Amino acid sequence: MKKDKDQPQYTYALSEVVSRSYRGGKDLKRLQQFVIEAARVAKKPLVYLHLGDLAWRMFRSLTFDPQRHIHLWETKSGEVLGFAWFHSSHNGVDVQVHPGWRGRGVGGQMVRWAEMKARRELPDRGRGQALRFSCFDFDQQRQKTLINQRYRPDPFHYVHFQQKLIPDMAQPSLPTGFSIRTMTDHDVGERAVLHDAAFFATEVTSGSFARVMKAPGYRPEFDLIAAGPGGRLAGFALCWIDDVNKVALFEPVGVHPDFRQLGLGKALVLEGLRRMQEAGLQTAWVYTEKPNLPAQRLYARCGFKVVGRAYDYVKQL
Repeated sequence: MKKDKDQPQYTYALSEVVSRSYRGGKDLKRLQQFVIEAARVAKKPLVYLHLGDLAWRMFRSLTFDPQRHIHLWETKSGEVLGFAWFHSSHNGVDVQVHPGWRGRGVGGQMVRWAEMKARRELPDRGRGQALRFSCFDFDQQRQKTLINQRYRPDPFHYVHFQQKLIPDMAQPSLPTGFSIRTMTDHDVGERAVLHDAAFFATEVTSGSFARVMKAPGYRPEFDLIAAGPGGRLAGFALCWIDDVNKVALFEPVGVHPDFRQLGLGKALVLEGLRRMQEAGLQTAWVYTEKPNLPAQRLYARCGFKVVGRAYDYVKQL
């Protein structure tokens, strides 16, 4: 089999790999560069995490503590090989392993770290609670790792959509009295309230969204809001840009319940796609939970196609 000259040919043994806790802002930039490089080496636009996922999940909540919940695996010379991210809110774990290290034992170490972390963090050492790992339906290597650790697939999953960006993307159409513009610092408080209303949540605050706007990778020209009569914010679409792989991610997209069924979600997504294409991006990516049928219909109407499903693999602790 011919070796890919672009694929790093690692000669390190697993004994030469070290792991440690997340240490601060420099590590976030390193992890963002890592997921960019992992996608480049994998030569496919659909990977587990985009640089925007990292920034959004890191800063959208003021209570998230990355030093406690993120763990890195590196060579002794400091080259990142992967990381695991524990979400105590729903006992979920995100992991990303460099393609050159898949099947070489790092993934198994990440599973064991997450189980140890869950037992330390959860009440009663997590007894009776389920730990969840995300795994694409086409990722046989990760499926094997998780099944060997006694995880089993759960019906719950995320549906991932992508589309190629072409010239002359469809233009957005808005109801009378509505407009689309970019975020400003003056919108932060109302944007936080809008986000939580759209997702029936209480996670995002003005303080946390102000941090998002300062995160590495945030670009204000790709943070879109729909404003209604009187200037009230009605919807949003935040886009994150990977200029190396030419892949842009929508995360998050939402519309206030008072303004649904007006076409605002479609208008925001189409405007985002238009800006992505004009910026030279080649692929757009978005995902949503399987039960969210309205979002799936929206993305299909905007030209997206399903490219993968990320199922939860679950184990009772």
